[in-house]
Amino acid sequence: MPAGRYYLFFKPDASSNLPTTPISLQVSRGGLFWSNFWLGLALICLWPVWLLLSSSSFERKRWSESDYNPYSSSDE
Repeated sequence: MPAGRYYLFFKPDASSNLPTTPISLQVSRGGLFWSNFWLGLALICLWPVWLLLSSSSFERKRWSESDYNPYSSSDE
């Protein structure tokens, strides 16, 4: 919608005995909200992180009973 001055006419649902009062309304365009971008990026990055952690957990459980466990320390 091009910039300019527009007029909005409306008829309020009120008693006709009330005095008329002028009402002004100013509408402006919103700005760019970087918080939405960073929140969306964080949510998108959660999926690969979750996959990495669940895969690592699965591998540790799978190798836990093996004699060749690559995750165990030499002190055990």
